Order: sequence, then structure tokens, then C-alpha cells
Amino acid sequence: MTTTESKWGGTKAALQRAEDQRQADAPAQDPAAVAQALRSALPAPGSPDHITATADQEVTEAEQLLAALEDRVRDGDDTVTAEQVEEARGLRRFAQLRREAAQRKAEKARLAEIDADAARRRDAFLAEITPHDLTKLPALQKQAEDALFELLELCGRYGATVHKHMNRLLYANEGRTALAIKGNRAGLIVIDGTEYHAIDGAQVADKVLKSALQRHFEALEVRRPGIEAEDAAYRDAAAASLAEADAKLYGTPAWEELPARRRAPAEALLAERGKR
Repeated sequence: MTTTESKWGGTKAALQRAEDQRQADAPAQDPAAVAQALRSALPAPGSPDHITATADQEVTEAEQLLAALEDRVRDGDDTVTAEQVEEARGLRRFAQLRREAAQRKAEKARLAEIDADAARRRDAFLAEITPHDLTKLPALQKQAEDALFELLELCGRYGATVHKHMNRLLYANEGRTALAIKGNRAGLIVIDGTEYHAIDGAQVADKVLKSALQRHFEALEVRRPGIEAEDAAYRDAAAASLAEADAKLYGTPAWEELPARRRAPAEALLAERGKR
């Protein structure tokens, strides 16, 4: 352990004893103070907020030590030496430098967390989108086109044949044949009870498209509850994360700047933790 670290450890121990005495003499804390204590305990160890909070605490302790020594000098305590005061000032500056380092470390950690979260979101998207291979689209379009062309050709040739033979069958020998041939000029031939209708291929194709769209919409409705449940879970997680971040601002000027709709969830979170 270095000399500086040894002195810092002694400083912390002295401050802890002073803090213990202060707490013993202090009246019971009010709810706001309890909430403030909860706020300070919120950051998880190793998190960016914990890194900065730890460094801030060290600066506070060093400033308290220096202030205590200076007050003792002002009160006429001859046991305090100039070296002790200068040493305390040096420790305060050292703590301030450590806080600057912690702030930089915390910022890097925050950026790493952002990158990690973005990577998780990216991977989730890629895992879900990859099976839907759009490279198949040109082949599917060609299949659909070929199927529609075949449908239209079938209907067109069938209808053309009906119209071609309609006059020949129905009117050329009208009333002069005993064969069971009937029909009309609208594109209908009936032979021995079997009907042959001219068919509009465009109408058939339109019916096919509407039927496919209906099946698609029905499939969407089947998937909708799962999609909505996932969206709700995502929104709930985002709201919880925001409330967690806002709760850490309690007792600071930034808290007062939050709109009421933001403070309410954070206050509920602090109240819940206060009951545990």
C-alpha cells in the first residue's frame, strides 16, 4: 500500500468515526432523507453511476476532513499542524483527480452499455428477419406471373372456343337438328345437359388476388396478439428503465425539472423500495 493510500485509508476511518457520532446525535431522518439514502443506494456495483457515486463520496469525505481541520484551527485547536492541513488539501485534490478519472471511466462504461444494448437489439432483429429471405421474391413473382398467365390463357382460349362455335352450333342448323344442342348469344352452349360458359379471366384473377389478400389478413390477425404482447413487454421494460433512471435524480435540481408524469413512476419505485 502506498503512503497516499495509507493516509487515505486513515482519513476514511477518521471520517467514519465522525459520521457514526454525528448519526448518533442526529434526530430521526425524515421521509425525504430516507428516500435520498435509497437513491444513493440504487446504482449497481460496477455500473457507471456506481463508479461516479463512489468517486463523489471520496471527494465529499476529503472535503469534510479538510473543513473539519480548518474549523479546529479557527476554534483555536493547537494540536492541528500546518502539515495536516496541507496533507488534507492534497488528499482533497487527489480525490478530485480520482473523480475526474472515474467520470471518464463511467462515460466509457455508459458508451459500452449503449453499444451492448444496440448489439442485442440488432441481433434480435437479424435473428427474426433472416428467415424471411427476400432473395426468393423474384422467383415467387415469376411463379405468380406464370400462374396468372396460365389462368388467363386458359380462360381466354376456353371463351374464344365457346364464341367461335356458338353460331355454328346454335344458329347455322337452328330448328333443323334433333341433337340436344342449346345455348344463347351470351356465351353459353349446352350439349347433352353439359354447360360450356365463356369465362372472363380478369375476373377470375381478381377473385384469386382478393382471396389471397383475405388469407394474408387472417394470418396477420393470428399473429397480432403475440406482436402486441411483445410490444407491451418492450414498453413496460422501457418505462421501468426510465423510472429507475429518474429515481436516481431524487433530491437534485434535475428532479424538480422533471414533469409530473415522469416523477410519479419514480416516486412509486422509491416508495416500493422503502417498504422492503
